[in-house]
Amino acid sequence: MDWFESVKGNVKKTTEKAVAKSNELLEATKLRFSVNEVESQIDELAKQLGEKLYSDYKAGVEVNEEYLIYCRDMDNKNAALALLNDQIAKTKNVKKCAKCGKENALEANYCISCGEKME
Repeated sequence: MDWFESVKGNVKKTTEKAVAKSNELLEATKLRFSVNEVESQIDELAKQLGEKLYSDYKAGVEVNEEYLIYCRDMDNKNAALALLNDQIAKTKNVKKCAKCGKENALEANYCISCGEKME
């Protein structure tokens, strides 16, 4: 009977340790999830801040010289993106409307979406 009680006690201790460890892991997982959620919110706020700053710059609002470098770099990236998109459009034998961005046939005189005169 002592042997059985000893085994029973060992099983109970082992079970309690396993439950405690599981609870610790669950709590750590919950905390990591919370950290990831807050980091995502910070990233979104940083994105919105950058978009607001660039929008103000494009609207002619005076921007701190330190940020002006980033805004000009963004201008350059947008220009490069526009060129790449134009090249893609040419390979597809289409041109984009300057007003609405809709793709039109190369020979189109007016946009099929908004009616704007095509260049």
